[in-house]
Amino acid sequence: AEKAEGEAAAARRELEEVKGDLKRRADGHEAELAALRGRLLVEEETRASDAAAHATEVDRLNTEVRESERAKKETEEILNRDSEKEADKNLNKDLEEMERLRKKNLEESERVKKAVEKSERLEKELEKELAESARVMQEK
Repeated sequence: AEKAEGEAAAARRELEEVKGDLKRRADGHEAELAALRGRLLVEEETRASDAAAHATEVDRLNTEVRESERAKKETEEILNRDSEKEADKNLNKDLEEMERLRKKNLEESERVKKAVEKSERLEKELEKELAESARVMQEK
């Protein structure tokens, strides 16, 4: 009977150790899950901020284009009054300026597009990590 009691006590201690280990693991997974959720939230906020910055930049560039078009129109009106040589010179300047603004707009759009794609890719990675952590926690 004493032997059985000793074995039972040893089994209880072992069970308590296993329970403690499982609790520590669960706590670790919960902390990891919380960290992943935090990273996901930061990434979502960054993505939203990047999108807002892109919209602001696009608006600014569109305003520049409109101003350039207005300036071109004014220049065309002046060109109609100037000599043809002077008109050609002014028109070329306006065309060069419009081309420069178009290229600048395209470059900025590409930069923002890449930033948004990177943000989306990171969000997907975080979601995968979150799903994996949730799966691991459920298995345990």
